[in-house]
Amino acid sequence: MGQGQSEKAKKNIAEAADNGNWVFLANCHLSISLLPELEAIIDGIFKHPEKVNPNFKLILSANPHPDFSISLLQRSVKIT
Repeated sequence: MGQGQSEKAKKNIAEAADNGNWVFLANCHLSISLLPELEAIIDGIFKHPEKVNPNFKLILSANPHPDFSISLLQRSVKIT
C-alpha cells in the first residue's frame, strides 16, 4: 500500500466481497492513515454477512508499527 493505491484497494475489496475473490494488501504499515477507513469498509461489508460471498478473503501484510490499528489486529487472524 502506498501512493495512490487506496482507491484501487477499496474498489477491489468491494468487488471481491461480491464475487468471492481474495484481496491481498501488502505493506499496510505504509498507509496507516487508511486503516480507519479500511476498518469502516470491513464493518460495512460484514453488517450484512448474507451478502458477502463465503469465498471472500482479505489478507493484509504489514511490518510492526506503533500506530497500527489495535482493533484491526484484534479482529484478525495473525500469521508470522
